[in-house]
Amino acid sequence: MKEADAVIVGARCAGCTLALALARHGWDMVLIDRDALPSETVSTHLIFPNTLARLSELGALAPLLAAHEVPMLDFRIFGLGQEIAGSFTPIDGFDQAAAPRRIALDNAILDTALAAGADGRFGQRVVDLIGSGTPEDPVAGVVLEAIGHFEVDWRDCD
Repeated sequence: MKEADAVIVGARCAGCTLALALARHGWDMVLIDRDALPSETVSTHLIFPNTLARLSELGALAPLLAAHEVPMLDFRIFGLGQEIAGSFTPIDGFDQAAAPRRIALDNAILDTALAAGADGRFGQRVVDLIGSGTPEDPVAGVVLEAIGHFEVDWRDCD
């Protein structure tokens, strides 16, 4: 049994970003995904300037752009016989959207989260929770398929 401050189930865009932020705030993180990462998954991700700025702030954009050619895109809309085209409103210097391959995006954020101190457990499936999730019986951990379980020491999120 391993104890941690938090367990995040799902090590893709959202899970890795949360793990990265919490690890940088000193939390002992366990990041679990049923797939052995990196793995390909279906995606229609188009990342807009606000998210590019956030990935840059987190330190995950530079590795993504260094490892892969990421198309940067303006917008173009056709409707009712009219066309509107151009760049987006700039946010922290980003005025285009990006369309990275999902495996490259997941990998860049995952590598950044692991470098920040998150503990990754991949190829392990969560099959149950410890605790029912009610105020009287809060979730205190997860049970992994045929492996054991993690107890979680929940902290106040002040």
